Amino acid sequence: MSLRESGGCDAGEGEYTTNLHVIVIFVVLLASFLGTLIPIIGKYVPALRMPPFVFILGKCIAAGVLLSVATIHMINESVAQLNEDCVPESFRKSYGGYAFLFAVCGALLMHVTDILVDIYVDSANRTMTQAWEMWRPTKQRMPRAPLINMAGTNVITPRRSRCRGFGAFSRRCSWSLP
Repeated sequence: MSLRESGGCDAGEGEYTTNLHVIVIFVVLLASFLGTLIPIIGKYVPALRMPPFVFILGKCIAAGVLLSVATIHMINESVAQLNEDCVPESFRKSYGGYAFLFAVCGALLMHVTDILVDIYVDSANRTMTQAWEMWRPTKQRMPRAPLINMAGTNVITPRRSRCRGFGAFSRRCSWSLP
């Protein structure tokens, strides 16, 4: 009894080139290794250093490209696989967008997991900070008393500016004593 007669799905049509797939795996590994090695060498070679903003921007772009290309290719394959004969007919006919539904559910599940891990790590850090605050020695700040000279009058201290608008560069500043 063949696989097709038993109601199973075939492995695919056409010739599967194992050698080409193995070569591509090593090419991707080499490219990933070089991409990882450049920032590490950049710590020691000034010509390879880049500003942190450019580095973070590059990481974000690379992650976006990787996720979008992977999603496009996986959804296409999943749509084809969910329309195979081995999938029950009631499943195939009931709703045509199961592949997209599963992709969105997977993305939402990953997002919820990320949020829960972030909340857990944040609460653990907050607990450690509170424990440190409880045991660390504290310095009490003394209230600032006015300086008094030998004659018993207040000494004028330097003025402080209270500027409104766009910071200290604003022309609307009021000057006052501390």
